[in-house]
Amino acid sequence: MRILVILATIDEYNMLISTIKNNSFFKVTSIYTKSKDSLNDSKANDSLNRSNQQKFKSNSLSYKTRVVGEKTFFNFSEIKYNYLDKEIYIIALYSNFGMLNASCATIFGLERFYPDIVINLGAAGSLNKNFNIGDIVTPFRVFYSTYQDTASLLFDPDFIKKITSLSPDQPVESQFIQNLNRKSLGLNNIEKKLYKNILKNYPQIHKCIISTQDFNVDSNEKKKFLNRVFEADVVDWESYAIKYSSNKYKTPCLILRVITDLADENFEDDYKTNLETVLKKISEIFVNSIISDVCKIYFSDINCSRKI
Repeated sequence: MRILVILATIDEYNMLISTIKNNSFFKVTSIYTKSKDSLNDSKANDSLNRSNQQKFKSNSLSYKTRVVGEKTFFNFSEIKYNYLDKEIYIIALYSNFGMLNASCATIFGLERFYPDIVINLGAAGSLNKNFNIGDIVTPFRVFYSTYQDTASLLFDPDFIKKITSLSPDQPVESQFIQNLNRKSLGLNNIEKKLYKNILKNYPQIHKCIISTQDFNVDSNEKKKFLNRVFEADVVDWESYAIKYSSNKYKTPCLILRVITDLADENFEDDYKTNLETVLKKISEIFVNSIISDVCKIYFSDINCSRKI
C-alpha cells in the first residue's frame, strides 16, 4: 500500500517528518530535495531515454525523476511503516502554498508513486464560531470559486451590508448568488468509509465544509461572506485543488486540517503564534493513530471491493 501525504508549507512537512522520526514503527528511507537543475538535464535525460523508454513508458514524470537520480521537482521523503507485517510506503511531499502548487504536487505524486490514497494535512482558518484554534476538521464537501467570480459580490457594499445584517438562521436570497460560479466536491464511496471511521473513532475531529480560496480572508466581511454564501465552516488555499486532482486519477483523498486562526484581521499574527503547537497536534494524531486506521480500512474493506 502507498500513501501520498501532501503538505503545503515547509513547517507542516518538517513537523510531520520530525514526528515520524520519533515513532519506532516508521523509518525514513530517503529524502529528496528539489534542484534548480531539475529542468536542465535534457542531455542526461536524452542519453538515458533510449535505453529506459520501454521500462518507464507508462510513467513519464516518474521516469524523468528516477533516471536523473537525486534531482526532483519537489521536496519529498519516502517512509516505510510496518502494519501487521505488511510494508506500507508513505510519501510525504511538500507542495508550497496555493492551489496551483498543490495541484502540480498532487499530480506529480500520483504519476510517480501510484498511491492508493492521497492525504492532505494542513492549516485552516475558522469561519464558524463553533470551531476554535487547535480544532481538527475533515470535510464532507469542499467548495471553490475564483476571486474573479466572488469579487463582484465581495466588493459590493450593498450585498455585504445585507449579508452581515442577516441572523444565522436567515438564508441568503438566491437571486444574489445565482450567477456565482460555485464548484464543489463531495465524498466518493471509499472516502465515505474513511470519513465515517474517523468521525466515529476520533471525537476530537469535527466534520465540516471547506471553502478553498485564492485570496486572504482577513476581515469579518469576507469571513461572513464565505460562511453564508458557501455555508463553509473553514477556509484554506489548497484542499479543492488536491481533491480535484485526486478525483481525476480516481484515487481517494482524505483531508485533515487544523485551525490556526479565526480568518479575521489578526489572522497572520494568530497563524504565526499558533502554528507550531497545532501542527504538532495534528501530526501526532495522524502518525500515532490515523495511519493505522487508514491501513486497517484499506486491507479489510476497500482493497476487497474498490469502487469509487
